[in-house]
Amino acid sequence: MSILGGGAVAAAGTHRLTLGTYVANGTGVTTASAGIKVLNNGQLHTGDSSVSTTPAYADVGGDEWHADEAVGVGDDYEVRLTLSSGALDVGIAGAWLALTSDRAFEVNVTAPGSSSAVGTLEIRRAGGNVLVSGSVTLGAQGIGT
Repeated sequence: MSILGGGAVAAAGTHRLTLGTYVANGTGVTTASAGIKVLNNGQLHTGDSSVSTTPAYADVGGDEWHADEAVGVGDDYEVRLTLSSGALDVGIAGAWLALTSDRAFEVNVTAPGSSSAVGTLEIRRAGGNVLVSGSVTLGAQGIGT
């Protein structure tokens, strides 16, 4: 799905991000993690792990934030994750971050316990208006032995 909707193909130089919710959940006995990563090459990855405080990321598939997937396409863009609840263990919430490098937003936990974060992910040209946005829900639960 893309922001263009209806299965339309994004033209070169356009931006897209699924309008909806990205959910990543990790549940493990001793450690768990979940995250979302916005890549400099125009891709968007989510990940989780039930054995580590570092998520195993994978391409969301068809949900690139920029139609021109190539290294450096993000150099003129910024990303922000504004939280409505919870807290991040990795990444900076509420600030515009340059996409000159990949940006990850993660929650992690060591059992027993849980960690979560819910918010809105936005991407814009540096200093400009928001071009695309989507909802993000991250959750990690360490269930203990």
